[in-house]
Amino acid sequence: MKVHLLFTDHDLEAEPTLPAQADDLIDDLQLAPVLDAMATGDRFLHDVARQVLLQPVTDLHQLTHRQDILRDCLQEPDAVRELYDLAVATLTDDRPRFLRWGRTPSSIVSGAIRLLEFHLEMLHQLRDWAERHAPDLASAGWTTLCRTLQEDLAPAYLDTVDDYLRRLRLGDGVTFGARLGRGLKPAGLVLHEPGARVSWVTQLLPRSRKGLSFAIAPRDEAGARALGELRDRGLEATADAVGQAAEHVRSFVTVLRRELAFYIGCLNLHDRLAAHDAPVCIPQLSDGQVTFTARQLYDPALRLQTDGSVVGNDLDADHTRLIVITGANQGGKSTFLRSLGAAQLMAQCGMFAPAREMRADVHDQLFTHFNREEDARMQQGKLDEELARLGQITEQISPDSMLLLNESLASTNEREGSQIAYGIVRALVDRGVKIVYVTHLFELAQNLHDDSVDTDLFLRAERKPDGERTHRIHPGEPQPTSHGQDVYRAVIEQRDTETPGTEPPPSRAEAENERPCG
Repeated sequence: MKVHLLFTDHDLEAEPTLPAQADDLIDDLQLAPVLDAMATGDRFLHDVARQVLLQPVTDLHQLTHRQDILRDCLQEPDAVRELYDLAVATLTDDRPRFLRWGRTPSSIVSGAIRLLEFHLEMLHQLRDWAERHAPDLASAGWTTLCRTLQEDLAPAYLDTVDDYLRRLRLGDGVTFGARLGRGLKPAGLVLHEPGARVSWVTQLLPRSRKGLSFAIAPRDEAGARALGELRDRGLEATADAVGQAAEHVRSFVTVLRRELAFYIGCLNLHDRLAAHDAPVCIPQLSDGQVTFTARQLYDPALRLQTDGSVVGNDLDADHTRLIVITGANQGGKSTFLRSLGAAQLMAQCGMFAPAREMRADVHDQLFTHFNREEDARMQQGKLDEELARLGQITEQISPDSMLLLNESLASTNEREGSQIAYGIVRALVDRGVKIVYVTHLFELAQNLHDDSVDTDLFLRAERKPDGERTHRIHPGEPQPTSHGQDVYRAVIEQRDTETPGTEPPPSRAEAENERPCG
C-alpha cells in the first residue's frame, strides 16, 4: 500500500537533504513563527513542515495534487485529524512490541506476530475510516488512498490474516519437511502449514503416532537445546517473511503519519491565521510565464505576532524579472519583501498563500541576501562577508531561480556599493533570474531605472505629507531621500516625552545629513 499524499509517484523522504540556504531562508524571511504555528509545540510536525516548506516543487502536476488534497483537508479537518491521531497512536503504542523482538527465528516469529495482531486492529480502523469519509473527500489523492484502504483491507482479507496469525502462534507445535544432508543432518527444512487448532479436551487424550518418533527426556538439556536449534533452523524462512510483513505494515503507518503531518501543520496555521482574520488563498501557479500578481499580500509571521491590523499590499508584476523597492525608512519595504518570499515558498510546497488572491510562476530555488548585523565573531569585514555570501549564491543559482535582496552592499560607501550591486543585478537578470531588491542606495536604484526595460518594476514605500508611514507599497520612481528626519523627530519626541529635561538633540541639519536613498 502506498500513501502518496505529497507526491503522486513516491513517498516523502524520511531524511531529506535540504538546500544549503535553508537556514538563511528561515532567518531572513522570519519563518520561525510560521513553523511554530504549524507545529503547535510538536517537534515532529515542526520538522516535517520545515522539510516540505524549504523544498520548493516545480512540477505543476505535483503542486496541483497537493493543492487539491489541501482543499479537502480544509473542508474536512476533523476527518484528517482523526486519521493522523490514529497513525500517531499506532506508532506510539506498538513501540514496546516492536522493541521486544529477539534475535532467534522463534522469537522473531513470536514478536512479529504480536506486532501484526496489534496492527490488525489498526487496519480494521483504517478501513472503517475510509468507509466513513471517502464520500466527502473528492481529490484524486484522497480518493486513491481511500480506495486502496477499502480494497486492500477488505473484511475477508483481514479475516484470513487473523486466521493465519492465530495458526502461526504454533501453539500445537511445528511440523517440518526435510531431507537428509551431509552427516545425516536434516537439510532443506520447510515449515508445514499449521493445521486447525486442537481443542483442549483433545490435547488431554492420548495421541496416536504414525511413523517413527522419539521423545526428549524432561531433564535432557542438551537434547532440548538441539531440538530448539532445529526448530529455529526450520523457522528461518518463516521469521523472515513474517518479520517483513510486520515491517511493511509499520512502514506504511510511518509514511502515513509523516505525510499527514504536513497537512496537519497547514490546518494548524490556517486556524491561527483565521483567528487573526487574515485571508488566505490557493494560488494559481504557472511554469510557462513570468508572473507574480497578488491582492492583499501580507507577512504571515508578522500577522501571527501582531494583535492589531497588518497592512496587505497589492502587486502586479507579470512578465517582470526585476523589482526594485525604495522609499521611506520604516515604510514597510522589508516586510513586503518577506511577505513575497514567504508566499513564494508556501505556494511552491502546495500550501495556501498569505493573500486574498495570488498568481505566480515557479522557481527551482529561492535565495535571500539580507543585510546582517555586525558580529564580533566575524572573521572578515562586513563588505567581504556580504560579497562572500553573494559569491556562494551565484555558484548555486540558476536561470530558473529567484533572489531577494534586502539592503545588500550597504556596508560600503554608496558609489562603490551601487557599482558592485549594479553589475551583479544586471548579470543575473540577463541570465533569467528573477530579482526583488530593497535598497536605500539611490545611485543604484536610479541607474537601474535609467536603463530599465518596460517589464522592470519600481516600487516605493508610501509616505504621507505629514510623514506618516502607511506601510503600503505602490509603483514609483526612486527619490534621493528616505525621509530619515521623520524617524528622527519621532524618536526625539518620544524621548522628550519620557525623559523631560534631557540634553537637547542634535540639530535638524545633523539629523538630515543622511545618506541619500530610495
